[in-house]
Amino acid sequence: MMAPVGEAAVVDEVFPDERPVFVVGAPRSGTTLLQAILDASPNIGIADELTFFDTILKAQPQLPDLTAPGAIDRLQSLMPKMDHVRYWSDPEAVVAELGRRLRADPQPSWPRVFLYLMRAWADRKGAARCGDKTPWNIRHMETLLRWFPRAQIVHIVRDPRAQIASRRKLPRTSQDVLSNAIKWKLDIDCARKLQATPEQFLEIRYEDLVTAPAETVQRVCEFLDEPFEPQ
Repeated sequence: MMAPVGEAAVVDEVFPDERPVFVVGAPRSGTTLLQAILDASPNIGIADELTFFDTILKAQPQLPDLTAPGAIDRLQSLMPKMDHVRYWSDPEAVVAELGRRLRADPQPSWPRVFLYLMRAWADRKGAARCGDKTPWNIRHMETLLRWFPRAQIVHIVRDPRAQIASRRKLPRTSQDVLSNAIKWKLDIDCARKLQATPEQFLEIRYEDLVTAPAETVQRVCEFLDEPFEPQ
């Protein structure tokens, strides 16, 4: 079965044994802060902006079949040139580990590229649970829960006035307040329209995280069924 994801169509797969954690939110809403806090847990390893759907998956039209001869080599040669990949922590090692895992898999696929990137990140710190913090995954949450039915998503929301003011400072970002406000509203609507159970989806506020960090992180840990460690 084929399903539209971003600009490509990807074969659906289900990874029932994985329980990843996804941090999502409109850009400049505190996703990086939340990712850093959760990644400090010894049991969780959350990659910082893999941008799988919006960057890596764009190579799929060039490499529709990863089982084809030379396809994995070609993918590894393309990835260092991709936007965001260059900003990963030790991208060469992550891409090399991805290639090793794909070659060892008799059925390499694009969903497995995403899984193996997350697992490579988590395995570097010996974490049992993997995950990803990519704000734009807020547009792909249905796919995340379809591929990873045991996944848990934490959505962080920031006051739009502060979020838009921060977003306008980014390079390659429109300075128009109205267009940025519309983007914020679209992102929030994507999250709140998600058909997910309370065990799969939690929404928190950035303002709560910075003014009452212990209480807010404890709430997130309870949602994730992970021990809360004040440090």
